[in-house]
Amino acid sequence: MLSTCVIVCGAQVMNNDAEPPVDEQHVYSQEITQLKTVKETGPKSPSIAANPLNSSLDPINRFDCYYPGLNDRTHSFLKGLSAPDSALMASTTIETNEFYQEHYKTFLAFETQLIRDLFVSETSLFLTTDEFTERIEEVMSKNKIYQEMRSTVLQLRIRRHYYDGIVKSMENPITPSSLSQPAI
Repeated sequence: MLSTCVIVCGAQVMNNDAEPPVDEQHVYSQEITQLKTVKETGPKSPSIAANPLNSSLDPINRFDCYYPGLNDRTHSFLKGLSAPDSALMASTTIETNEFYQEHYKTFLAFETQLIRDLFVSETSLFLTTDEFTERIEEVMSKNKIYQEMRSTVLQLRIRRHYYDGIVKSMENPITPSSLSQPAI
């Protein structure tokens, strides 16, 4: 029997029947679908119903860990996000977000490999550092995969900041009286 330990909101949760995940994003999407099914139809097994730890996997409970004290309207907004957007919001900051970090690390690994491959394949030993840097930037600007990966990482950061802004505006709405106060 395979056992997996996961940290959810700072608490360790053990899953003794876990299979090793192949694609974490796919697994996360499946968990969200299962949670929605359980919410709509109720738990299928008594052990799930009796285990309060499963409720900590609910995305809205995870949001409470990162955004404590949210009002009902903000909870509803976060609950309505798609699975990838929910994963993107499941952290205090974008820098600590696992979903973002997976994409970012993949991008950095690709970038590093691209640089190493150019270093080996080019006559880089005969170039100055500045010439080599210019050559790498030129190749990266033409490499479609690199551009797509960079774009994806940028889009994730933008989406996170966009949703952070919505959450902040829902929690602290702008009122006419707050507009008249001097900016700090």
